Amino acid sequence: MRAVRATADTFRFRERVYDWLATEDRCAQPNEAAPYSFLLVYPNEYAVGLSNLGFQTVYRLVNEEPGWACERSLLYPSPWGAQLRSVESLRRGSSFHVVGFSCSYELDYPTVVAQIASTGIPLRAAEREEGQPIFILGGAVTFFNPVPLAPFFDVVVLGEVEPVLHDLLDSIARRWGRTSRRTLLEALADLPGVWCPPLEPLPSRKIRLSWRGEEASPEYSCIISRGTHMDQAFLVEIGRGCGRRCRFCVASHVYYPFRLWPKKQILDTIDARNRKRYRVGLVGAAVSDYPELRELLGDLLERGLSFSLSSLRIDGLDADLVALLERGGVRSVTLAPETASTRLQRVIHKNLRLERMLEAADLLARSQVQRVKLYFLIGLPWETDEDVEQTAHFIVEFARRLSEGPSAKRLTASVNAFVPKPHTPFQWCGMAPREVLDHRKKILRRIVGGARNVELEFGSRAEEYLQAVFSLGGSELAGALESSVQEGIPLKIAVERAGVDARKLIHGEKPADAPFPWDFIAGGPSRSDLLRQLHLARSEAGERGGLPGAVPLHPSCGAGPATSQGSEEEQVKSSPARRAGESS
Repeated sequence: MRAVRATADTFRFRERVYDWLATEDRCAQPNEAAPYSFLLVYPNEYAVGLSNLGFQTVYRLVNEEPGWACERSLLYPSPWGAQLRSVESLRRGSSFHVVGFSCSYELDYPTVVAQIASTGIPLRAAEREEGQPIFILGGAVTFFNPVPLAPFFDVVVLGEVEPVLHDLLDSIARRWGRTSRRTLLEALADLPGVWCPPLEPLPSRKIRLSWRGEEASPEYSCIISRGTHMDQAFLVEIGRGCGRRCRFCVASHVYYPFRLWPKKQILDTIDARNRKRYRVGLVGAAVSDYPELRELLGDLLERGLSFSLSSLRIDGLDADLVALLERGGVRSVTLAPETASTRLQRVIHKNLRLERMLEAADLLARSQVQRVKLYFLIGLPWETDEDVEQTAHFIVEFARRLSEGPSAKRLTASVNAFVPKPHTPFQWCGMAPREVLDHRKKILRRIVGGARNVELEFGSRAEEYLQAVFSLGGSELAGALESSVQEGIPLKIAVERAGVDARKLIHGEKPADAPFPWDFIAGGPSRSDLLRQLHLARSEAGERGGLPGAVPLHPSCGAGPATSQGSEEEQVKSSPARRAGESS
């Protein structure tokens, strides 16, 4: 690897990242003699990036490729921030052959652009010169809507990277320095699931998401570290996607088809790769839907291993499962009812029974679990004040039952605004206006505020606004991202200057034939299937009529604009455009 010039800044940076490296247990290391270099970037903090199994998987797979060495870069603490600099060798991003981004959350888009800008290389991929790194975008956002980020990348891998990674790297290695940049990109564009924006700014053809077959084995941690969201845990996936198809949830529509890995493969992976017997973190969108979950947990206990689970369905809890969780050392449980309204449950296709959800509180009250977190959404399509009141009373009752156990429990109710997501039946819906959301929050505060043992959390209005803009917008947002980073102006102002009507984009309902920026991405349910689900949701809500025009999904609540939390512009200025991205 190239030598790094010693400076005071370099020494300070080395000391900072050494604190991370000193706690890491790695099964993958860069080969310093490899002729080709890959910088893998996660545009968020260390604790978030090292908790991301996709990021870890790419790091391992690239380092297993002959001739390639993969290093890492993340969002660093001050004063380095969004600088692209390697954790392993301290090298700058501009010195690598390939710079690959693993991006999971729309709120990280500004950080992505800031990190590319830090290299001094032209931000727009179409303006880059021969010999400069190939910038590749991968990660969860490529399943949804990568269009706002696309102009900054030479290559976008749509979908799961494992099936295409070897051919991608092999093609780059065989052509690097031997052909022009354009010829190299033309070769990469022929690979399945690969889009090269400099050649096709917005594809007119359909590009199918790449995905692994059901015969594939589970991915797993190659780096165990302290200070991550699953502290010192060996992560292993139990499957990909979710078969529930909740109408607001993008994960259950784009990770398609829904796949679960066999229990034997999961255990074989743990036995072979978790040799130091770290706590096992089971990762999946719907862990409690795994048909052999209880047997799997029992097998882990027989091996003397503790465990944690990334998600549980509230109606999946029963006495046997809670007993297994206790034996496995689980002391914190996260559940996502979304709403306690039976009518609204049917609208969003969540289909939970109120009695069954409250039984979960009784079970947890008697358990050794110490912390419970419940996720809810407000501003859902066809939501009314009465729906929110039912949710508020449910939280109070859940807390009451939880407090009747032998030990004190901490209950947190996390409430976030519904954001329409691509590739879901609700992609035609608008996000609830600010005054509606503020009114819903007042209802929750009024009813829940008096409960002694409940902490009520609300999502940041600024972050929800940005998430909606980047979820639903197209390539016109690239200019806003660019000017925000280069001129240092708030994103909301940059979006307005770019000529984007953000209010219409995020709050307006769309007709049935509305074109979307992500229409070229194929792989999940068809547009007709999604529209059929939208009509079913409308029917469950008791509404009549169909699209094609805008539908008033959010009844007027008669509430005036709230001022207690500041203007949207002030919120955007004061709030970082990134977050750990807790999933609901």
